[in-house]
Amino acid sequence: MSMNIAGIAFEEIGMKMKNEKTDAFVPSLWESFNRREKREFAQILTEPIILPSADDGGWLPEWMFKSLERERIDRALGRKQELCESASNLEVASYLMCGTFHSPISEQACRIYFHAASTLSSVLEEVMKSEGIIDDSPLSEEDQSELHAFKKWIRTRQKNSKNAKKIRRFVSVYDNALAEMKHLELFSMESQI
Repeated sequence: MSMNIAGIAFEEIGMKMKNEKTDAFVPSLWESFNRREKREFAQILTEPIILPSADDGGWLPEWMFKSLERERIDRALGRKQELCESASNLEVASYLMCGTFHSPISEQACRIYFHAASTLSSVLEEVMKSEGIIDDSPLSEEDQSELHAFKKWIRTRQKNSKNAKKIRRFVSVYDNALAEMKHLELFSMESQI
């Protein structure tokens, strides 16, 4: 693949992410959660990004982190139920992209990687098709099965890394920040009187 064309495609994805409006997490929404819902929300947002090695995050472009964060918020708010039990194509592409820096990956892993990456942007898909990396045919049944199993494996690893202390800290920080904002509002209203 021509690095120039691929670079332009990835740049296009990054620009698209910058221009997209994201939903702000509203304090009233946090207040509406009960304790269990707050813990579930915190668990999803504090799950690690599963990569082949802990220091692989440096290989990922910033737009991937932002996209992963957006996916997590959508999943935590119940907007992407399909991501509750299995990872997204973005998570698969992130893992396999970093995996290629450690050692060669199998032919099947390459097909899965290119398939997952091609779903991230129509521009990237066009580049991959024009360079002959992918074609219009879908993944084989065997590849689909392996992709599904891999997505479940990523999500299971995330869920198994649940850190109760981190979750409690997350909930506490949000609760305290909300209390501080309310206190600041009261203080500013008193000073106006």
